[in-house]
Amino acid sequence: MNDLPEDGEKRTLFEEGLPLLCSVGRRVLSQSRVNPLDLVTAGAISLWRLALQYSEESGIPFQDWAELALLVELSAFVQMPASSSLPEVLAPFAPRLIEIARELSEAAPEVRLVPYRSGPLVENPEFSVQAWSKSESPGEFLAPFLRSLRRYWIMVLALVILAESGVLFFSLREKKVYQATATLNTGIGGGNNLSGQATDWFRAGTVMANLTELMKSRTVLKATVTSLHLPSDDESLERLAKKIQIDRISNTDLLRISATGNSPEEAALLANTQVNEFARYYASMQSQDARSADSFIKRQVGEAETKLRGAEERLKRFKSATVPESESKIAGRLADLDVEREEIYKGIAAAKAGLAAVQRELSSLKVDPTLVRQVSQSNEVLSAGERLRVLQQNLDDARSSGVSDPSLLANLKSQIRQAKGRIRETAASTTQVNPAIADAVARRIAFKVELAQGNAKLAALEDSIRRLRPLAQAASQNEISLKQLQREVALAEGEYQRLTEKSGQTNLALHGSLNLSLTVVDPAFPPKKPVSRKIPLKLAIGFILSLLLGCTLAYGLSRFVDRRFRPVEST
Repeated sequence: MNDLPEDGEKRTLFEEGLPLLCSVGRRVLSQSRVNPLDLVTAGAISLWRLALQYSEESGIPFQDWAELALLVELSAFVQMPASSSLPEVLAPFAPRLIEIARELSEAAPEVRLVPYRSGPLVENPEFSVQAWSKSESPGEFLAPFLRSLRRYWIMVLALVILAESGVLFFSLREKKVYQATATLNTGIGGGNNLSGQATDWFRAGTVMANLTELMKSRTVLKATVTSLHLPSDDESLERLAKKIQIDRISNTDLLRISATGNSPEEAALLANTQVNEFARYYASMQSQDARSADSFIKRQVGEAETKLRGAEERLKRFKSATVPESESKIAGRLADLDVEREEIYKGIAAAKAGLAAVQRELSSLKVDPTLVRQVSQSNEVLSAGERLRVLQQNLDDARSSGVSDPSLLANLKSQIRQAKGRIRETAASTTQVNPAIADAVARRIAFKVELAQGNAKLAALEDSIRRLRPLAQAASQNEISLKQLQREVALAEGEYQRLTEKSGQTNLALHGSLNLSLTVVDPAFPPKKPVSRKIPLKLAIGFILSLLLGCTLAYGLSRFVDRRFRPVEST
């Protein structure tokens, strides 16, 4: 830098540019914080270089030519500040440059803000930044947008007018479209399926969806174009499908079929033809399905009948070769003996429990065991106990032999109670002690009688079971075979009856008695008015979109283009 030439004309340009350096430096310091003297020194070196490069042949005043370049270089210096020494050629201007640096230092704001939006601003001692709680107001935030609109409002307005004019022009040029609607009752809610069974509401939604897809199938569309004498190529079918709309009316079993056309008559004809062709196609499809179902069910009925007759014949031959009735009686008798044995086990357990309870009671009364044995083995007590055993045996025999005379059973029970009372009286007279001991001794004797009688019955019952079990085991295989054959007959008979009922239902469906009926509730009539073109809605959407686009362009021009190609206004 010390080798720069000394040119009087360039010095004059440099001196005239010092106010520009002061103005540009003030702008830069308002946006950043650097040492004013370093900034002025760097700006002076840049201004001198610009003075050397300037030529009057460009026709642009030096102030205008150097302003943008000087602002760019000082902005770059702020990004990477560095101390520089003033060249010797500019040494005479050092006092003036120091004065400019002092002016900038005095004019520079003492407070610098850290753009921290999520909370209060914090102090950073390293950069000498002071805390401040003020935040950006909505007005300051919207100010750049408002300035952009004020500057380019003509462009925004022109864009909105152009867009609205285009929307209105193309909307008015659209062809009028008419829509006709027919209503079809499918009978899903209270109808039947192909087999004649009622259709429940849980499957109604699926059936309605199937009907909707069938109505717009290629088969139905081809039938429609054939009926209307229209081309049947793929493009024609696609155009026809776009003209037809099918909707289910709420949760009902009604379908709304809408068709559009260039005239009212065309729309009504298309809707009615589509409904009629669909009803014809669906009826033929149902009839074909019903015939297939009826044929299949009839084959199943024949196979079930053959199976039933074979099972009945096998059961008949088995019964003639064996005597299942006697074998069944043996098995039943063995089962009864098992039940009776369980009852005897319960009686023995109850007698043992009662005997143990009496023994504990005698222990609590502190009765001498020798006295208890003497009383139990006395002739009077043994005689009374034997009498009780005989009466109890008679009652059991009467029950097992099937005696149903209530008076006889009541008489035996009365004699048993008297025998128990006799034992108590005999024990009391023998011991000559308090009645509690006599009662306990009497109950002990009664429980022993029941226990002995239960053991005797159990032994006899076990002997009967041992004699019957081999006979039951020998007859078990025949019994199992009989039950298997009877079960086969029952299953075959049930399957035959079910398929017979099914055959009747499919036969009715085949003759059209239970087919799902499609009824045209309201045929399509030519509409009086075309479909609304929704011009106000289109204009509103066009206005919003064009306004947003215009505002975006205006802000972009103000933000980027102006800063790049226009000189910065002095502050």
